[in-house]
Amino acid sequence: MINEKLKTLVVLDAEKNYTKTAKICSITQPAVTQHIQALERHYNITIFNRVGKDLITTGEGKILVKYAKRLLAINKNIKKELVASLSSHRTLDIGITLTASDYFIPEILTAFKQRFPDIRFNFQTDIVENIFTRLKYLELDFAIIEGSPNYQNLESHLLAMDELILIVSPDHPFTNMKEITLEMLKREKLILRNRKANTRILFENYLTNNLESIDNFEIVLEVENTSLIRHLVRDGHGVSIISKSICKKYLEANVLKEVKIKNFHLERGIYLIHHKRSDNDQLIKDILNVKLFSIYT
Repeated sequence: MINEKLKTLVVLDAEKNYTKTAKICSITQPAVTQHIQALERHYNITIFNRVGKDLITTGEGKILVKYAKRLLAINKNIKKELVASLSSHRTLDIGITLTASDYFIPEILTAFKQRFPDIRFNFQTDIVENIFTRLKYLELDFAIIEGSPNYQNLESHLLAMDELILIVSPDHPFTNMKEITLEMLKREKLILRNRKANTRILFENYLTNNLESIDNFEIVLEVENTSLIRHLVRDGHGVSIISKSICKKYLEANVLKEVKIKNFHLERGIYLIHHKRSDNDQLIKDILNVKLFSIYT
């Protein structure tokens, strides 16, 4: 049975506040302190240090938190599978990247609700690197990502193809041109995802392969939220390289405009990935037979 002390530890690590942790865990503040002290005695480590008013997790504490999360996830999966074995109902935990979630969650929900009306779906957005880790430790049933994983214990299935494009506001001078060059793009204010985002990595790799560098471009903003990127571009704050799929409706409504870049063509796959241990899961097989992305399949 999973120790409640580990739950307290994980919450305190996230909140860095004893009062908030006590409230979330529905225990008293002294109980939070007792749980942490008991773990410190058991593992003979210091989990947290006080630096002024800040609560800092030690190196040893971070290791304990990491494995505590995995133990809690395993316990959650045990309970979920036991419940599923006694009922026709099932809950799926689905990882999805930030870019994919912006457009594909409605598509997935529409398809799933028709095909699997008795199943609940919990979507959890994260970067690809974290999704791979969570799949590895069976914290997720499957995931929807851009790009195919190279991890040994993960299976991938191509669902659709997506394209990266340059978007600008409707009144941008580029809209009057058949195509532009990378040299012209260097003079524009670029709004991009962070360096760990798949979109950003693909664009930077393209530049490298064409003897260019991202350092030669004027990046004015790095934004996680793709909806915010669309709005910033629409309002004329810059231009962006972004997934065409999540701009489809905006392009059709002329809220955004696509501009061709000479010799620029980047495609990537949208994949469903899962742990190899799920190969024989009938539900995973059924999901792969569902027509998920009507605009590309």
